Amino acid sequence: ANQVLQTNGSGALSWANQGWVKVFSTSTTHNSGTLDIENTSLFDGTYKKCMIVIFHSAVTSDGIELQAQFKLDGSYVTSSGKYAYHTNQMDSSTDTHAVIRATSGSEMKMLESLGNASTEGVEGTFTWFDPTSTSHFKRCHWEWTYSSDSGNFRHSIGGGISNDTEGDTALTGIRLKLSGGNFGVIHYAGYGLTL
Repeated sequence: ANQVLQTNGSGALSWANQGWVKVFSTSTTHNSGTLDIENTSLFDGTYKKCMIVIFHSAVTSDGIELQAQFKLDGSYVTSSGKYAYHTNQMDSSTDTHAVIRATSGSEMKMLESLGNASTEGVEGTFTWFDPTSTSHFKRCHWEWTYSSDSGNFRHSIGGGISNDTEGDTALTGIRLKLSGGNFGVIHYAGYGLTL
């Protein structure tokens, strides 16, 4: 089911996944401000491109940031000077955009001023490439839509990299974290793409 028959060019046939494959999905109330995603099947090298999709999170605190960190060399990289990133945010109330950026952060800041009212929350994607590679630094990309603490619609897009020696090791986890409060009710899934 959900596979295609492929050939290796020498007459051998095999079944293979085509396009994005859902590896796992979760719907829960997450009473923590950190969400560690370490599903082994997503990080074992089967997929060259991986994606986390959050299809809703109703956070418990107002006016907070959503951040990300990598698990490299067996632990999450949390010390200063380890990440470079750039985020652009557009707001429904203005024609201008806000920029969040750093060349030596302790995390990658993906969005700010996330609201916690009943009509507010966040959806989006976080992607990365080739988690088992030890020959290049880890790069990621994100895109989020959310409601700000002022009730306005916002869109955030950006990317980042581990810019220290840990980036030359296998990636075994993604940590999404809030600057305050908990994720609350959250629905998310992991997808993989073979290239």
